[in-house]
Amino acid sequence: MSRQEFKEKLKDYKALIEIDYGAKRIGIAVSDLLRMVATSYKIIQQKTPEQAIDEIIAIIKEKEACGIVIG
Repeated sequence: MSRQEFKEKLKDYKALIEIDYGAKRIGIAVSDLLRMVATSYKIIQQKTPEQAIDEIIAIIKEKEACGIVIG
């Protein structure tokens, strides 16, 4: 999917969740509702992959995010 296609699928006034995946920690940032600026939100210490995924899903639901960016 291209960047333009991704942008077209996003809902207006919803945040994006950014995930920075590392071997020991996962950094989570959340954008503002206009998706202009992302701010550090949480660092997840690596547990099992399932626990990390559960924690990320909880953040997505809490923030009512409309998309995820990994990088």
